[in-house]
Amino acid sequence: NDVTTAEVQVALREKGVVFGIDLQQIEKAVKEANGAAEVVARGTGMKKGRDGYVDLLFATGIQISSYNEEELARVDYKEKIEIPAVNAGDTIAVIHPPLPGTPGRLVTGKIIEPPPVREVTVSCKNGCKITPGGDRVYATCSGRPVAIGRKNEVLKVEPLHIHRGDVDLKSGNLRFQGELKISGDIMEGMTAESLGNMEVQGNTAGARVISGGSIIFRNNLINSRVVAGIMVDFYSKAEPVLEEIEKT
Repeated sequence: NDVTTAEVQVALREKGVVFGIDLQQIEKAVKEANGAAEVVARGTGMKKGRDGYVDLLFATGIQISSYNEEELARVDYKEKIEIPAVNAGDTIAVIHPPLPGTPGRLVTGKIIEPPPVREVTVSCKNGCKITPGGDRVYATCSGRPVAIGRKNEVLKVEPLHIHRGDVDLKSGNLRFQGELKISGDIMEGMTAESLGNMEVQGNTAGARVISGGSIIFRNNLINSRVVAGIMVDFYSKAEPVLEEIEKT
């Protein structure tokens, strides 16, 4: 063998190779001396970090029911849609801080810096706020949560949901935890419910309409079951009981 281990180490230093040197591999290459290439030094790879992001805890659109063949026998075709809704105090999103990357290093000792990571700037519009710790967004009223922006960086809770069209077999029954406005008719056999106030701009016939607040019918109301103010009534009945429980 014409080359020694020490000479290989000197040659590596002359070429600027000073990091990640594997002495065992050098000894193996010198001992075998068969002319094959051997890896005798390895750098460490740079790991990219992660930008901050918003994790939504609600569906971003109205959910349409889907069924498989086994479920078709017990499907209620009037229950077709689910409007995303939250109550006051509910957490609607989690804000994740950026995660820095890990630098890498070449065999020459040069440090490879990872790309910079970015914070996500969240803006809360009506109906929601960021917690003092800055890690969560919570609703300040009941309604439909909405996310805007490519990174869901703008959040709001809309207390009023507007249903544009009729409440019929095509739309399915409507249930919403905030205020509900229906621009069309409520057809026979259909149900519209809201925890807040409700306004129906079309006709209502043979339907079931329930509201936690007031209900305004702008047109005909025929042979329908209407219940309004149920939440106020419930609270008025529950308050004395709760006071007794608290005293006990």
